Amino acid sequence: MRKSTILRGVIATATVSASAIALVATSAPASAWYVDYSANAVCKDETAVINWSFKNTEPNQARLSMDVEIKDQQTGQKVTKTVAPGKSVSGTFTTNETKLDAGKVSFKMLWTDGRNGVDTRYSSYAMTDECYTPEQPAFNANVVCTVIDGSAVFTLNVNQTAGDVDGIFTPANGDTVSNGEPVEVLGVFNTSNTSEKITVKTASVEDCTQEIEVCRDGETITINKDERLDTDTTVCPVEEVEEPKEEPKVLATVTELPKTGASAVVGILGSVFAGGSTLAHIVQRRKS
Repeated sequence: MRKSTILRGVIATATVSASAIALVATSAPASAWYVDYSANAVCKDETAVINWSFKNTEPNQARLSMDVEIKDQQTGQKVTKTVAPGKSVSGTFTTNETKLDAGKVSFKMLWTDGRNGVDTRYSSYAMTDECYTPEQPAFNANVVCTVIDGSAVFTLNVNQTAGDVDGIFTPANGDTVSNGEPVEVLGVFNTSNTSEKITVKTASVEDCTQEIEVCRDGETITINKDERLDTDTTVCPVEEVEEPKEEPKVLATVTELPKTGASAVVGILGSVFAGGSTLAHIVQRRKS
């Protein structure tokens, strides 16, 4: 009996001892996952990015190494890192967005050695400002005069010199305007959240039709080429004008000369001819 009892006691003792060991092993306190983590969204190079960091603050024991999946819940980007106790990792999720809403990054933790255990932590970040500042738009405009089929045609020329979005112009580039008077051009520049309007006034431009001289109604006048009439001629006819002939002029002067015993009368007759010469005749008569 005793032996049997003792034997049973030994067996019983051995059995209790194994169960106790198993119970201790399964009842060992689980790790509290001692970690530090953070995330934030900022602007970089005119786009929004999400920065994250993670540190394993567990005691320096190899079995406390973690595999961590870091995932942004807004964009879906993720990466997995192995982090030993006392070590840190960090990174950035880049986006093509110029602005992000508020969001959060998850840190899903597993033991590197594969034993049971999982935990997930979250770090929230605030929405970003608009990261992209559009370039201030600008444009210039002018009216161009060209001659088509002998007539002046005035065309609007618009040239955008700045801005990241193409403007909508009224009147449009290439439109024909009535004349060379100044024209107001409205430019509208639409972005994702703004609409900017700019007005530019062109300078006046002269009629570019070639001027010509024609004869109209017997007079030579200067006109634009498209103003020419079918009755206009190139040169007015020249009329020959005959110079008037001058009639001979006669000049008569009577001079009384000193008497030398008798009266003398002198008559001077002068004739003027077209050649410009003068012939004088002197006639002296004596009276007794």
